[in-house]
Amino acid sequence: MIPGCSFRRRFPQLPSIIMTSSSALVFICAATSCLWNSVAVSADVEIVDLSHAYANEGMTFYPHPNIAHFNITKSYKKTSNIGVYWDMNNFCLGEHVGTHIDAPLHSIPGGRGVHELRLDELIGDAVIIDISAKTAMDVDYECTIADIRSWEEKHGVIPPKSIFFLRTDWSKYWGNDVKYLGTDTGKHENLHLPGLHPDAAKFLINDRQIKLYGADAISIDVGPSKHKEVHVTLLGADIGALENLANLDKLPATGSKVFAIPMKIKDGSGAPTRVFAMIGAGNTCYLSFSLVCITLLNAVMTFVWNST
Repeated sequence: MIPGCSFRRRFPQLPSIIMTSSSALVFICAATSCLWNSVAVSADVEIVDLSHAYANEGMTFYPHPNIAHFNITKSYKKTSNIGVYWDMNNFCLGEHVGTHIDAPLHSIPGGRGVHELRLDELIGDAVIIDISAKTAMDVDYECTIADIRSWEEKHGVIPPKSIFFLRTDWSKYWGNDVKYLGTDTGKHENLHLPGLHPDAAKFLINDRQIKLYGADAISIDVGPSKHKEVHVTLLGADIGALENLANLDKLPATGSKVFAIPMKIKDGSGAPTRVFAMIGAGNTCYLSFSLVCITLLNAVMTFVWNST
């Protein structure tokens, strides 16, 4: 007897079941593919780029003699003899140039380097506190605990493990060195720009347990700060800090999920970082998608089981 013949006699409907199941599975694949696309559209997710571009012109750099400015040069541009086109560049820059992250090592001897930052520390729900009205009146304004509590009266207490962004609207001056730095002397001792008060930094650490900090200025400390207390406080608490953010004015006070992905430099004190936010990117749509897939699959399996 040919192997399998007795099995077929016992299950005469097997071919049709297989065909039906296969068709159903194909349907699921097609349906879920379409569903995935429709979910992304119907969820109305907006992605906001929070990073400045790196370029040979139009960037503002921290005025320190030991920071290498960004420079990109063409190293190769050619079509090979078999018709393949290649375009390559070399670039040089300091760790703390453009939109970047400060690792604890930046201000704390023995602190963690960039390569030691965990991804779960760099991805999360963000809160954005807007002090731009006050910075417009005072270039050296420091965000206070009172400012944070006032924000919380409107939006609720900052949840633990939040990513905290301070919006000063200083990014609108990016590329204008005098405006962005608050000085034309080229000396970091003469900086004038807004930032966070050291007491507010301690409050965010001890009372709100934030996991990442960011600002849309060239430093997280106010310009006149000599001892960089906010750097020491945040990085000393093993919390990373993002500087030179862009487009914070396009984010809601709450409801955005932020992704800050730095170049993974071993023992780096900082690194260029691509930062972006998703607005309306809650887990509900993805959970619904998963539940629909499970329901469809369960229906097919039930049909196959009943058919046998």
